[in-house]
Amino acid sequence: MLIATAWLLFQTNPLWSQSSEPAASYIFPAGAQRGQTVDVAVGGLFLLDSPWFEMIGPGIEAPKRLHAGETVWFDGPQLVGQMSLNPEDYPKDHTGEVSVADSATLGIRHWRVWTSQGTTAARVFVVGDLPEIVEQEIAGDPIPTEVTLPITINGRVFPRSDVDIWTFPAKRGESYTIDVSAKELQSPLDARIELRVDGNAIAEDIGTQTTDPLIHFTAVHDGNYEVRIHDVGYAGAQPFVYRLTIRCGTHVDWIYPLGANRRENTKFEVGLAPNDVNPQIGAAPKTTCVSVDLNKPARNYVQQPLTVDGQESQPVRFEISDLQERLETEPNNVPRDVHPYVAPVMLNGRIGQPGDEDLWPISCKSGHRLELRLSAGRLGSPLQPELAILDADGNQVAPAPGEPRSGDVPSADEFVSFTPPDDGLYWVRIRDHFASRGGPAFAYRIQVGSLAPDFRLYFANDAIKAIRGTKVMLPIRVERLGSFQGPISLSIDGLPNNTAATDLTIPADKNEAAIALTPSESAPLGGHRLRITGTHDQSGVKTQRTAIHASNSTRTTLDSVLFGVTLSPPFSFKNLGPYYAPVYAGSVYWHPFAVERGDYQGPITVRMADRQRRHLQGVSAAQPFVIPAGADSFKFPFYLPPEMSCNRLGRLLVMGIAEVDDELGNRHQVAYTDGEEAQAVISVMACRLSIVAQQSSLYLPPNSQTTIDVVVQRDAKLTDPVTVEMVMPVHVKGLEATPISLSATETRGTITIRSSSGIGPLNMPLTLRATVLENGNRVVAETKVSAVTRPSVVSKKNGPTATLRTAEGS
Repeated sequence: MLIATAWLLFQTNPLWSQSSEPAASYIFPAGAQRGQTVDVAVGGLFLLDSPWFEMIGPGIEAPKRLHAGETVWFDGPQLVGQMSLNPEDYPKDHTGEVSVADSATLGIRHWRVWTSQGTTAARVFVVGDLPEIVEQEIAGDPIPTEVTLPITINGRVFPRSDVDIWTFPAKRGESYTIDVSAKELQSPLDARIELRVDGNAIAEDIGTQTTDPLIHFTAVHDGNYEVRIHDVGYAGAQPFVYRLTIRCGTHVDWIYPLGANRRENTKFEVGLAPNDVNPQIGAAPKTTCVSVDLNKPARNYVQQPLTVDGQESQPVRFEISDLQERLETEPNNVPRDVHPYVAPVMLNGRIGQPGDEDLWPISCKSGHRLELRLSAGRLGSPLQPELAILDADGNQVAPAPGEPRSGDVPSADEFVSFTPPDDGLYWVRIRDHFASRGGPAFAYRIQVGSLAPDFRLYFANDAIKAIRGTKVMLPIRVERLGSFQGPISLSIDGLPNNTAATDLTIPADKNEAAIALTPSESAPLGGHRLRITGTHDQSGVKTQRTAIHASNSTRTTLDSVLFGVTLSPPFSFKNLGPYYAPVYAGSVYWHPFAVERGDYQGPITVRMADRQRRHLQGVSAAQPFVIPAGADSFKFPFYLPPEMSCNRLGRLLVMGIAEVDDELGNRHQVAYTDGEEAQAVISVMACRLSIVAQQSSLYLPPNSQTTIDVVVQRDAKLTDPVTVEMVMPVHVKGLEATPISLSATETRGTITIRSSSGIGPLNMPLTLRATVLENGNRVVAETKVSAVTRPSVVSKKNGPTATLRTAEGS
């Protein structure tokens, strides 16, 4: 990268209004086994050459900076019509090495990246307990890959319509679980898995809106079983990562209750995944009881395997409390004469069948505030709860009509508070939002009773940014517990130098606040991890709490905010081209731009922008391009592939990258792009060159030589010789072909293909490419030819017969 030589006053030049904020799209692989070191690729937008990187949590080591690597990219099936006009992201890979300690706790870690132009929100990396492999991605049709159990497979569905196939040997009578993790990884993959044996599909699953697919089965005979995974809508892209775990043994579908008192050895009812891949509709699931010693941990949650029928299950999550734990006694869907519960208490129940609702009697005192905190989904239950308080006559007294049912507090799926006007008996009612849902897995926990006066602090986003000299607001949410209504003073640890923080008091009775952060023009650039502490001081007794960011999707928390002090690009582009330019497919188009530099005179590297207004359909930069220092205009070379849709209106965006020094001599990369001034609008026209293969399919036996005849047609203005070559996919081995040249008067030629002993895999067509130069620019045409290394087989009554196919129709 070329270097700018002057430090600019970034905050005053109007050209700096456009910037390219970084965005993180994925990490691949998305996890690793304890004791394993893996090379990871972090994909993102506008991460430039060397973004900062952090992996948060104990037992894991990662580099402080990543470095731009080779990005894996497959175009996939061509998008046409309206679908090709949708916006598209093109993340670039940045690589580093992550090491997981042998003693690392299982479960989720978080990672973040940032540049001098912004920060990204935290994303997920998983520490696992099984051996792991990483998919070796290649283009073309899927090739089955055999794995050894138990295994966690790190893969991704890429490109569009991709199907990954994994095979494993199974033994008759053994039980196996196939479990996908995608939603937990914040992956856009809406996964479907299919289990096949002997070529027949025997099971499938697509999960739910909140859960990923899972299949549990018992092998009916020894054999090789096949798992296929793809997106439900056959979408696919670089971020569509997944972790597919296949193991032999017991799988726990659900537990009841969902937690226990930390001082008690509790007996849990356990629901096991059905062994039959086609269970009878309405059949009762297999259940058993397991005593669990939760080791009295100090934390509120624990994750550990269960031993069921002598076999160890996958890790199961439990909630731990210090309250009295009570289980529901059925029937309890109508008020009845029972001894009421007195707060504080933890109620454990479940909506055991569709239409069920549970009623819990609670003894209340006038004027004593009652708080109910219900947990279900955060503990893995499918319940979508509706929580209410009824008086002795069955009238709903809380929540009031129109009051939001959920989201009141981050620490619960449902929260209801109520101050009884009179002493007496009240009823807590719980049901599913949909009367058609219910079952043994629809469990819940309700914490009843006003907590001791206290508070909790939350921030909505774990990453924010501010340009030097500007102010940004960091919202803070307060959850007041019990009767606490006092003021809270806020303090910040990790605030960068020369940065002002104001509005650091949350007034009494207020549940929301916003801290104002203003970095000066000399504040240090980059990401800064902030920890925010709230303090309430009453009569010399201080209560302090640290703000956290709570994730409902991953059921995890972060105790820091990544604050980015950023700068804007010191230059911009101005589009000098026509509103749209007619451009031939298979050719290079040079689009003119002006450079508006202001005080900046350094070099600028230009490339295709990471974020595009429309799908590129394979458009790329014809060559690396650098604007020399001081130049005030340039033409950018776009290469349009020959298969682009004709009459398509394209909007091609470029981005510029430069390096500048701050006042301390530290070097920073900055990027610029803009949806109007950094775009070239084109109308695609038919290619001026064509190539046709006289055979559409080839038989390529090992250690042999095969020929293919081609016909080339060209525009009359294309008078230079045409080079014809066979383009092999990078993963196909054992084939080579010598290019041929056709003069201006020649239209036909023959290419010879030589094969060695180890050919393949031939899971996609080979490409024949014709290239001619015009004024130093390429004009390209392509066609596809399928190839096989074995003759096809035609089934006859007396057995299979080999049929040689050396050309179409032969």
